[in-house]
Amino acid sequence: MNITVDLASGHGVERRKYRRIDFREPVQFGSANPVRSGGCLSCDLSEGGLRINVNEFVPPGTGLTLQIPLPAQKIVEYTGRVAWVSKLPFAERYQLGLEFSKDEIFCLARNEVGQFIKRRL
Repeated sequence: MNITVDLASGHGVERRKYRRIDFREPVQFGSANPVRSGGCLSCDLSEGGLRINVNEFVPPGTGLTLQIPLPAQKIVEYTGRVAWVSKLPFAERYQLGLEFSKDEIFCLARNEVGQFIKRRL
């Protein structure tokens, strides 16, 4: 059974502003609740967000801090929120869609991620 919780309306409508690339790298995440901290594997990346697989359910709207590795040993740190959650079929794992916060850190890090994505396209 695939359970999806989406905060936005308009299921099935493409709402992405940013181009997404495959990005299968280990990512560290944390929240105010230490239980919701750890490492995971990312699935894809855009200038506006990240999709990751995790072992525990994290409710939509939860704020997270993310550390994303880029080439040349560069770690980009973002803050964001869980936009949607989907239970992976036949597993006790979840996929999260994360939307990066539009704060000062976002503006600085977005440039780094944008350059990385352009090199990969």
